Amino acid sequence: MQKLIKHICLTGLAFVAGLFIYTNASAAKLPIYDLSEWQGNITATQAKRLKTEVGGVILRTGYGANYKDRVVDHNIAMVEKYNIPMVCISLGSILA
Repeated sequence: MQKLIKHICLTGLAFVAGLFIYTNASAAKLPIYDLSEWQGNITATQAKRLKTEVGGVILRTGYGANYKDRVVDHNIAMVEKYNIPMVCISLGSILA
């Protein structure tokens, strides 16, 4: 349980640090999209369009201790290929 709490805290800290650094960049005037399996796989056409219309993307890698987002690997590859700034997050849950 302590390992999970540490993971959640470190993930949250990395997320906040990434957003702080990112929002101080010139691209911060553009919107930032939050993407996960609910939006599906990013196509090459969508990635090219994202490059011009967003300042970056937040990609959910999973949630909880054992769930990995179904499309995260593909979407990370597309975002990297088209050089779109990104922050990856893993949402956690704590059961009391």
